[in-house]
Amino acid sequence: MCEHPLCCHLMKARQVSKAASMLDCREPIDFYKVFMRGVQQVIVQQTNVYGKHMFSRWNDMDIEEMKRFLALCMQVTIAMFPRIKNY
Repeated sequence: MCEHPLCCHLMKARQVSKAASMLDCREPIDFYKVFMRGVQQVIVQQTNVYGKHMFSRWNDMDIEEMKRFLALCMQVTIAMFPRIKNY
């Protein structure tokens, strides 16, 4: 059994994701999406918990917003511009 609540939640999310859509996987990227969906949900949930704890005016984020943020972080490291507004 899991001792850490986050670990237990992640394992549960993975099991649900795998059972729900494993049979629909046709390409390698499909398997990646099945496993990553649970991980992404946990990251978003924990980010929202932390945000609410730290900031009184926190707006919950969702998986799509997290993906946009990560894409922006990658873009900033690939194409270097002198000012943030240039992105």
